[in-house]
Amino acid sequence: KSLLCQELQSTNTLTFDGRIWHGENTDFLGLRELLNSTEYSAPVCIWGGGGTLPVIQKLLPNAVAYSTRTAKRRDQKEEISPETVIWAASPNAQFPPNHWKPSLIIDLNYREDSQAKEYCQTVGARYISGLYMFKAQARAQKEIWGHADDSE
Repeated sequence: KSLLCQELQSTNTLTFDGRIWHGENTDFLGLRELLNSTEYSAPVCIWGGGGTLPVIQKLLPNAVAYSTRTAKRRDQKEEISPETVIWAASPNAQFPPNHWKPSLIIDLNYREDSQAKEYCQTVGARYISGLYMFKAQARAQKEIWGHADDSE
């Protein structure tokens, strides 16, 4: 595993050089590229997260993580109302609290039926699809796998 994979405890891309398996995390690369291409405002809340939570928190250390199951902060501190929501929730997750009125939703999902789209319409927020992140990940994987071919 790369140092990044070890730090995040997450690997999503594997290569084999004929002797050893190597792991990399393209979630980090994809999300970094998405965030660098987007103007967003604090405070930022992460709705959900699951396996991507360490990646999001590494890139946005001041973002506040919320559980979709309890709709409460994971750190049990005082509730806030975000300006930006990073939507990293499962397809059947409940919506964030009613008092939230974010101006931007960054959806890490790239499916047409993502609940984040419906939530955006409910609160009147601008929507950014996770498709940008997905394509950035694909470019990174292509680069990683291209280098794997060089070692054979």
